[in-house]
Amino acid sequence: MTSLLGDFPWLRWLYKSTIGRLKTIGIPKVSPIIIRIIRHDSKAFTQGLVCAPGVLYEGTGLEGFSSLREYSLVTGELDRIVEVKKFWGEGIAIFKGKLFQLTYKARVALIYSIPELKKIGELIYEGEGWGLTSNSQHLIMSNGSNTLYFRDEGFNVVRTLSVFLKNKELRGINDIQCVQDKIYANIFYDTDIFEINSETGFVERIIDCSSIIIHSKRKDFHEVLNGIAYSEERGTFFLTGKKWPKLFEIKIPLRF
Repeated sequence: MTSLLGDFPWLRWLYKSTIGRLKTIGIPKVSPIIIRIIRHDSKAFTQGLVCAPGVLYEGTGLEGFSSLREYSLVTGELDRIVEVKKFWGEGIAIFKGKLFQLTYKARVALIYSIPELKKIGELIYEGEGWGLTSNSQHLIMSNGSNTLYFRDEGFNVVRTLSVFLKNKELRGINDIQCVQDKIYANIFYDTDIFEINSETGFVERIIDCSSIIIHSKRKDFHEVLNGIAYSEERGTFFLTGKKWPKLFEIKIPLRF
């Protein structure tokens, strides 16, 4: 079996996906409601999304092709691109009036002014950078493991949170979005979004995004779901994936 899976990457993905879904049995699962589908640059290797009043920001990756992008929340139109020439860009977040952008392996966080998107500084951190979000007190960072790192404005780690799906580590945490006391996470090569309790680290609910995958028009499974942002003014989430030609505005059903 191991040899067969190694010879056929798509079969390995299907096997892991099936096993992953079996592990979610017993956890509440809901399907998102698609509100709007917006055209998206299929060359954009999306690493993170974040909303501000009237604006959606996107961080993209790949060496020599990374960028920071600004869209209108109303029209969905791309208004501005800031090139990130020296780094492989990763997740983004807004904290204390500034926008932070991670880099993959350079261990550098880039800092921009808002709304100018002018680079105003850099901070150093250990390990890889994947996803980034914030709450009222901290930046929260993922690195592809099952650990989330709560950082202050100077990027010092003040707390860590281990994330579990029932009694198993939830590894591969990619882009993340904090909404009140919940953290919503994309998992690398997974078609679900996981709702995590930010105090306990346990997954409390799963958002089944298989319908979004169907509508995404992605070319293959390597173009994974990645990029999640919440608009407080609209009460909706924005989702896309790596090199997807579409970006989705969705509602996630309320908890009962």
